[in-house]
This record gives sequence, C-alpha cells and structure tokens, in this order.
Amino acid sequence: MNVHDLEDLVASKVEGYRAHINSDGLNGGALDDDIRLLELPPTTAYVDDPAAQRRLAPINGHDMGRDAEQPSAPHSTRRPIEWATLEGREPPPRTWWLQDWLSPSPTLLAGAGGKGKSSIAQTLGTALATTQNYIAAVAAPLRVLIWFCEDDADEIWRRQVAICRHFGIQLSDLQDALTVVPRIGCENTLFATAFGTPSFTPLIGELYQQLGDYKADVLILDNIAQVFGANSNDPHHVTQFVNGVRGQVPDRPFAPIFLGHTSRADGSEFMGSAAWENAVRMRWYLGTTLPDIQPDVDDPIDPNVVHLAKRKANYTAKDYRRLTFRNGLFVPDEPEGARFDAGYQAVRAKEVVLAGMA
Repeated sequence: MNVHDLEDLVASKVEGYRAHINSDGLNGGALDDDIRLLELPPTTAYVDDPAAQRRLAPINGHDMGRDAEQPSAPHSTRRPIEWATLEGREPPPRTWWLQDWLSPSPTLLAGAGGKGKSSIAQTLGTALATTQNYIAAVAAPLRVLIWFCEDDADEIWRRQVAICRHFGIQLSDLQDALTVVPRIGCENTLFATAFGTPSFTPLIGELYQQLGDYKADVLILDNIAQVFGANSNDPHHVTQFVNGVRGQVPDRPFAPIFLGHTSRADGSEFMGSAAWENAVRMRWYLGTTLPDIQPDVDDPIDPNVVHLAKRKANYTAKDYRRLTFRNGLFVPDEPEGARFDAGYQAVRAKEVVLAGMA
C-alpha cells in the first residue's frame, strides 16, 4: 500500500464516521479537530526511497513497502560479531576527526545561554569542513550540516564572515562542504510523545533526506530544546532520541553534535536526565570558569573568556581549552592543538613569572 492508498483509506474512514454520527442526529462538527489528527504527514517527497520507508514506518504506523492485508514477517536485527573471521587480524585504529575531541559518535555540547555555543559550533563546523585547526588538529575535510533553530540567515552570515577572516578563507571555500540551514520560526521538533508514547515526527524524514543529499559526516543540531519534545528527564526517551538520530546514517561514520543548555541549579553542566551524558560518547561543557574550580573572588570574571572542557571522554583523557572573544569569534588563547595538562601548565606558569619579572 502506497501513501496515496493510505490517504484514501483514512479519508473514507473519516467520512464513514461522520455519516454515522449525522444519521443518529448527533453533531459531527465537534470531531473536526480530532479528525485532523488522522491526517497523514507529507511523506510523498521520499516514499520512493526504501531506506526512508524503513525509517518512516514506525513514524506513520504503516509499512510503506508492504501491503496492509499481508502480515509483516518477523524482522531480525541480530548482527553478531563473527569472531573466527577476525582471527589473527588487528582492529583498525580509532578515528579522530578532531584529535582527541571528536570521533564518529554522538557528542553533547552544553552550557548556559549566551555563552557562545552557537558561535563555537559554527567555527568548529567551518574548521572541520576546511581542515583548519581549531581547538585541536583536524584530520581531513568533512561535510558538515548545521541546523540553527534560533538564528536568522543574516546573523549566521555575520558570524561566518568573521570566522572566514580568522582562518584566511573565502565564503566560496565552504560550498558543498559546510551546509547551514537557518530554521528560526520553523517547527523543529524531531522527537515527541503522542498519547504518552515517544516517537520521531515526520520532520525526521526531512533531516534524513538532507543528510543523504549533502553526504554529511557531521550534524550539528542547535539546540535540544528545539528538536526534542519528549520528556527530557526520562532516560529512555533521551536514549531513544540520541540513538535514533545517530541511526539516520547507519552505513558510514557519522557524528551528531547536540547543543543544549544547563539547568538553573548551581553547578549544573547539562539539563535533564543523566542519559544526556550516558547516551553520548563525549560531553563538552562551556562556561565562564572551569568546572570543579571555585573562581577567585578577588579576580573578576572576564565576560569575553570562556572555557570549553571535556567532561566525559570515553576514549581519551579529559582536557579543556580557554577561548577569548576576539574580532567576532571565540579564539583559543594558546597554540591550537596544545594540551592543557599539568606539565604544560607548569611551563606556562614559569613563562608568565619570567615575563612579569622582566
């Protein structure tokens, strides 16, 4: 059964219910709002794509590739590792797209509002697309797709001019490498609950199509409050959402980066269930001061300085970068790619003391 058949089926059912109610002398007009809930989402743009059909089936409650009268065959998802085929072989080295900071896996960037998450995300996306070092070394050029749900095209343009000036590149260098979609004022919900049941909305089909059209390696969603409409405190809802977005590109390496806010509680580093941390492989925190370190009350906080810290790092050591807002963007204070470990800090402290004595 195709989409048009389903639409005809729903329409006939609706007219039948209305006729039955009217024949009993009842007012069927009150059902109009409920009837709208039965209308199918606009899926005709991608019903010919078998992969898209599989993703839309749980969304629409129908199997687009199977006749409604035929029972669905049991679907097996078992893909056990065949250990015998790996005997005597070495596993491939871990992939780092941003050395020790970003691998092909889900990542969360959280921080309070107005701290610069969107600006840093746009700069990072540019660096990944053009192999410019930012925060750390970029291994190879990647295709990046960004959904900015709270910035208009002019604001994104202004930021991009400053970013390109910093890296010494042209806007034309970003063509087919960095795709930015301003979605301010749009319906951006990718995942929500209906009658208490969490599921992806039809918008996931548009995202899936864009990821394929632009061949995106990295997806940046700004922000969680815009695209996630389920219960942020429910671990299953959160995990299902993160895993489902990652699953939109199942056949090649892919890294979704979710931008989110902190809660109002003191010391909060992200909002909602702990699953927001558990479901991702890397969590970054952006703040005016380093977490776990009490600022010196005699040393005023510089509003132009932020710290980007790795707070969860499954595959590497925790680390941080100090960035200062200069010429329209946040720039790392230290040489790009430098590590901020204890040894580095000791050398840097010696340099500061010697400079002060001079």
